[in-house]
Amino acid sequence: MKKLFIFLVFFLAAYVFLIKGVTPLLMEVLESDWLYVQTDDPAEAMRPVANENSRWAAYQCSQHLHENYQEDNLGRLTEDNYIAWALGNYRYVIKGKIPTDSSPSGEPFYCNIQWDGGDQTEFSNWEVTQFGFRESSGINPSTEANVGTLMAMSAAAFMVLLSLYFFWPGARSGTEDDK
Repeated sequence: MKKLFIFLVFFLAAYVFLIKGVTPLLMEVLESDWLYVQTDDPAEAMRPVANENSRWAAYQCSQHLHENYQEDNLGRLTEDNYIAWALGNYRYVIKGKIPTDSSPSGEPFYCNIQWDGGDQTEFSNWEVTQFGFRESSGINPSTEANVGTLMAMSAAAFMVLLSLYFFWPGARSGTEDDK
């Protein structure tokens, strides 16, 4: 019973510390200019764009697609079958459908790509960081991530692991306390 009480007190203290101490600090850092990257990218971040840079990004994603998935039945990417989002600092998410023989309406794909500078026509000046074929890509720049939910999940996982370390029998076997 005593261990359960200590566990509950520890759990409550850790929760209060994370909610009242760590979370406000993290939110202050996220809202500050510490994480801001100064760039001359004309596109506003986190919005659909259709400009020269986004067209080059889509073209380079198409090149990546054709080089890495060498199938004869892949069609070409046109401006009608993709949407480009500017994430800022010359990073783009391209999401669309590439026509194939088996799916004339298009196979869903996504591509996260960043221009490193230099000639936009050179594939070596672009870095494809993510690419895949699925409808739910996990990358949807049109919706903001719920930072609070992510932090709460992380805090809960941290508290569970810490609690297991301190209160699980044998978790700290071989330490000075056990000898």
